[in-house]
Amino acid sequence: MAAQSKGKVGGMRPGAGRKPKPVDEKQSRDVSIALTEAEYEALRQAADGMPLGTFTRRIVLRSLAQRRK
Repeated sequence: MAAQSKGKVGGMRPGAGRKPKPVDEKQSRDVSIALTEAEYEALRQAADGMPLGTFTRRIVLRSLAQRRK
């Protein structure tokens, strides 16, 4: 059996990993809605293969932008 190396290969290193997002760009709040089966199916079809969370978020943000005008 080979002896284990004590080098710095692998494991956590200071400064490693993705840098944190600025506070104003963090998506930290969740919203939950209840839909009927028919509403859910209509939403899924409208999303056309896009993840439902992404699609729904785009709809909500677009609506908010229009209200600000």
